[in-house]
Amino acid sequence: MGNNEQEIQKAINLKCNQLRELLTEKNKMYGNSFFKTLDEYGNVLICVRIEDKLNRLKQIILNGEKDNETDERLIDTLMDLAGYAILSRVYIDNKSKSTCSNNARQARRRQAGGRSRFKSF
Repeated sequence: MGNNEQEIQKAINLKCNQLRELLTEKNKMYGNSFFKTLDEYGNVLICVRIEDKLNRLKQIILNGEKDNETDERLIDTLMDLAGYAILSRVYIDNKSKSTCSNNARQARRRQAGGRSRFKSF
């Protein structure tokens, strides 16, 4: 690829599209397991997953021979890193929306004097 700005933009779009397809396919295949595990263990899991991939990346770069197999492992690892970053961002965004909704409900209850809309028996 040359340094032509249009070629670079096309390549970026292509890789983003490939990553989107990979993420949606894997997320469906694994049953949203990354989000479920984050719910269970918290945001520290983001660091753990990314650190695992960074360690793999270091091993590939420092110990790898220059061959097609090494290049494929390098590319896969880079895509995994980008994927975990995006999944983490989606999780945090969704969690923030949920927190905002819960905060709004609690504020409405406080304004209503703590009374529920429903009669208690």
